[in-house]
Amino acid sequence: MQNVKKHTLTRTSGEKRSKRLKKAEKKRRTRRPLRPGGLIMAAAAFMLAAAYFLIVPGLGDRFRVKSRFPGAEDIVLADYPYYGSDIPESFITISGGGMTIKAPEDIVLSPSDTDSLMYMTSGRREVVLIYPPEPVDAPVAGQLQRRDGSRPSQYELSGCCAALETAYPANVYELERLCLSLSKSDCNIRSKEVSAAYYGLSELKYGLLGGDLAGGTLYSDVWSYDRGNIIGFVYRLDTAEDEGEAYLAQLYQKGSCDTRYSVLLRAEDPETVRCELASLHIERVPEGRQQTAENTDE
Repeated sequence: MQNVKKHTLTRTSGEKRSKRLKKAEKKRRTRRPLRPGGLIMAAAAFMLAAAYFLIVPGLGDRFRVKSRFPGAEDIVLADYPYYGSDIPESFITISGGGMTIKAPEDIVLSPSDTDSLMYMTSGRREVVLIYPPEPVDAPVAGQLQRRDGSRPSQYELSGCCAALETAYPANVYELERLCLSLSKSDCNIRSKEVSAAYYGLSELKYGLLGGDLAGGTLYSDVWSYDRGNIIGFVYRLDTAEDEGEAYLAQLYQKGSCDTRYSVLLRAEDPETVRCELASLHIERVPEGRQQTAENTDE
């Protein structure tokens, strides 16, 4: 009885396997072959995509700028709009780092464990933070850095300027202006050289706009500042409604852009910040002189 049972089980298993094989063979024979029209359409789609990227080789760089430096294309350098602010007579003069600024009369110098000078009023309603003067002399190409910390060479920067048909910047102020003035219209996706230059300068622009800082939040506006013996840039920081207005000014003396003077101005009333900036004056700091502070009534 055991032999009969074994034979029966083996036979049943073989029949099942045979049925599966027949079913698979039938399915293979009835499978519809790929029509010639399908091959032609697939080939045409591939050729169309290849031709498109040959015609617009810079499209990849354009997409990379949008994805890697979000928001940078939407912020373009504009003229500073608040030159006409009237400085209140009650403001006093504070100074440091080669700059003098008029600020609210109750502002005082606060202790700081850094080289910067911080003036503030009670409750931090107004803050003036003066940074030490920063030498930014030659070479121009090495003054700005990429996201990975590297800096473009003179050769790379020259290539970017040639592709965009613009003059090589004579100083760091002109380089920053070149980057901050970039707009979408400068990216010609039909030219790989132009799109690559646009990408390279957009990376530097993203850093200038604060994209490499913690959080990656860009400054909300950037303005070109030109008053008296001062040129430079004013960045409006993205602040909460209850924090008032905050500007970061990075300035140079006309005719000598080898030193950058920076100051952060914040106040609950936006007009206070604009008055402080309207009163700012730069006096060149002699070489080797340390940053000093002064607070005097005028």
